[in-house]
Amino acid sequence: MLSLFQRKPVLAAVGAAILIAGAVVGAWRYAVERDDMLADLMIEARRCAVAFEPAELRSLAGTKADVGTPAYAAVKARLMRLREVEDAVHYVYLFRYLPAEKKVVYLGDSAPPGDKDESLPGDD
Repeated sequence: MLSLFQRKPVLAAVGAAILIAGAVVGAWRYAVERDDMLADLMIEARRCAVAFEPAELRSLAGTKADVGTPAYAAVKARLMRLREVEDAVHYVYLFRYLPAEKKVVYLGDSAPPGDKDESLPGDD
């Protein structure tokens, strides 16, 4: 049988091995869960994308001048209806990436017009 002084390094090594194994498994599960969530997000984004016509989106400039246009009103109404589909969703946003400026701007969101949390076209 091992003496107390001989058992301490063994217990420390076992504890370290358990800690390392836990960290490795935790990191692996985090990566798997992240990939699953991103895949689900992509599916939802594709599903929502069918609600918009590319030509209609091209007509939006992504600036404050869009507010009040028929295209913006139609997009805003659609975003509000999309939000109502799922109770857990608080806001639905439509963005445009501007590669020349390396930034993303809002085209619209599902907040009611005039709401304090409303993001207007062109906001960063």
